[in-house]
Amino acid sequence: MKVNDIIKAFNKLAPSHYVYKWDNSGLQIGDVQKEVKKMLLALDITDSVIDEAIKGNFDMIITHHPFIFKPIKSIDMSTKKGTLIKKIINNDITIFSCHTNLDACKGGVNDVLAKLLDIEDIQILEEKQEKLMKFAVYVPSTHADDLKDKLGEIGVGHIGNYSYCSFQSSGIGSFMPNENTNPYIGVQNELQQVEEIKIETVMYKVDVPKVLDIIARYHPYEEPAYDIYELENKYVSHGVGRIGELPNIMTLEQVSHMLKDKLKSKSIRVYGDMNKPIRKVAVVGGSGADFIPLVAKKDVDVYITGDISYHDAQLANELGVTVIDAEHYYTEKVVLSMIKEYINSIDEKIIVSISNDDNSAAYHLV
Repeated sequence: MKVNDIIKAFNKLAPSHYVYKWDNSGLQIGDVQKEVKKMLLALDITDSVIDEAIKGNFDMIITHHPFIFKPIKSIDMSTKKGTLIKKIINNDITIFSCHTNLDACKGGVNDVLAKLLDIEDIQILEEKQEKLMKFAVYVPSTHADDLKDKLGEIGVGHIGNYSYCSFQSSGIGSFMPNENTNPYIGVQNELQQVEEIKIETVMYKVDVPKVLDIIARYHPYEEPAYDIYELENKYVSHGVGRIGELPNIMTLEQVSHMLKDKLKSKSIRVYGDMNKPIRKVAVVGGSGADFIPLVAKKDVDVYITGDISYHDAQLANELGVTVIDAEHYYTEKVVLSMIKEYINSIDEKIIVSISNDDNSAAYHLV
């Protein structure tokens, strides 16, 4: 399987238009035409991860955090970053990152974290609404099924948990090919009537260019007839964070110990009354301090995230939010197992491994 095919598969799981403007998810270094037989997964690129990839002859590394986060103005081989880039290129390793789009997508970081804690009735914490479009195209009946399949393959026709959604109706299409035409059906200057199918489906506004490309490539007519118009339907497709309920009421202390055990973390910090009963939970994997004001409006019993500073904890206390800081690394590391399963479901021939040397911010408790 080529790198480009893997990227396309990831865009189905975590569409690239979910990426936040400040982020740099996607291909970092490498050749999209490279064949991938072995893949290494890591949260971050570190010296140890690159050495592991070289020693194990891995073709590709997929990380959660982008290796190139800020624009690079120069590659200085005397710097840490420059040395890593040199090793990566010299050993023909492709680097691909899936960051905020994996945070926000269904089945991504936050869903994995919520399910690991057995949270039920999972809802999105910060919802993102997509602009929906209606797309209708008129095609000869002989080509209708193939065109529907091609549109479905690029993600058109998604409604909730259903894919390949469309409606079709039949009718007679009329047209007259004029001079300087090369009609698929009929001849110049003669009125033609053809049995055609009208295919109607929905898509996101961001998908319009991809849809028009499919029409140009697979519709038999020189001048395909189609309609595109905006819908007023409100559709929440993704968003960061999850909210739900534990199967049973637990104390804050019990939740804390369960969390530490399931995340296999060194330590966690708890801000609140350890005897407080906990049922409703909010989670944001990684750095979630910015969501404290939003969480305060959701009437949850505890908020689980990472990277809580002294002043973040003060704000949470002022807003009445009980917080567990389970650390950035551990609240996101859990997603790598899901990625491994996803890659193997696409191509079971690819050997996929998860690195355990990917924490460049590791520390010692003294």
